[in-house]
Amino acid sequence: MKNKEMLFKAKVDLPGCVRGQMVKKTSDSYFYTESGKPCMYDCENEPKFFMKIQEPKFKVGSNVILKKEHTAAICDSNGRKLHRQFTLPAFTEMRIEGELPTKIDNRVNVILCYNNNHYIVPESMVFVPEKYYFVSSEGIVHSAWTGRNIKADAFRMSVGNVHKSKEDAQKYVRLLKEVSDGLSLKSVH
Repeated sequence: MKNKEMLFKAKVDLPGCVRGQMVKKTSDSYFYTESGKPCMYDCENEPKFFMKIQEPKFKVGSNVILKKEHTAAICDSNGRKLHRQFTLPAFTEMRIEGELPTKIDNRVNVILCYNNNHYIVPESMVFVPEKYYFVSSEGIVHSAWTGRNIKADAFRMSVGNVHKSKEDAQKYVRLLKEVSDGLSLKSVH
């Protein structure tokens, strides 16, 4: 199994390493990202001198949904606060415009775009919706996105009426019809 690469940033000037310099860890070795030369520091075990750079949870351009109502700071596209706030409604679809490079209140924050405005929101407040298919009471296949209607999602999941593809949902409809037809035949005899 291959070890995951990690990225670190120097917090201070050190011999052979200037503040802000990026260091990549592969397996058990450290290398400067710009030059590719080995780094003599054990960045992972020296948190006073190196900050681990977390990989973004979401890709820029991803559509996400806000988990609950949140009062967010309005910002420009670079994440600079504009000293205004706006309450964003719960379960609103937004687009990830970027991630702020520094933590605010010890949280990772993302820049979201909603109605052509940019907002700073904690990363933990958003999720990527997943499309699924379900069968209505009329036997018609519909699609939905997780998080849009939590009660409906929970009910459909509890009765097994959630399918990964339209084809799977259509197979489920055929199965229901076969079972229904079989029950109808038995009640006639």
